[in-house]
Amino acid sequence: MDAPPLPPGTLWPAPPPPTIRRRLAPHLSQWVGWGTATLLIFAALLPWASLPFGISASGIDVDGETTIVGAVLFAGLVFGFRRRWGAICGIVLSVLIIAVSVYDTVSISNDGPFVQVGFGLVLTDLAAFGCLIASILAIRDGRTAVPTYLVRPRLW
Repeated sequence: MDAPPLPPGTLWPAPPPPTIRRRLAPHLSQWVGWGTATLLIFAALLPWASLPFGISASGIDVDGETTIVGAVLFAGLVFGFRRRWGAICGIVLSVLIIAVSVYDTVSISNDGPFVQVGFGLVLTDLAAFGCLIASILAIRDGRTAVPTYLVRPRLW
């Protein structure tokens, strides 16, 4: 079969339309990352230690500020999950948040028979492990490679 005839007065066919860059949709790792970072912020405001007669200490009284700063940094790193360095920094930051929350859990549980670990600290532990899972998912999703439409073809 022959190509369709060209319009009169043209020597070459029209160039193809320009390619349009599309935004990549967020993957599971990004949704889990944003959710766990949000949960970390809320868990830092909840009670981390409970005493009898309704006395409690919130996370802000203990290490909640560190957890909130870590959660905000992690939420920012979720945007970098498309690159390998973003996922690796997310793993390092989540391990630091896990270390802080597990240390607080152990120290509060060893304080005495009347001190109990609060609900906020349990949520902080779970959300910190969720941040680690989100970072591992980012590496496993294959989102760490540069998408093929951003790679320039070699001309020689």
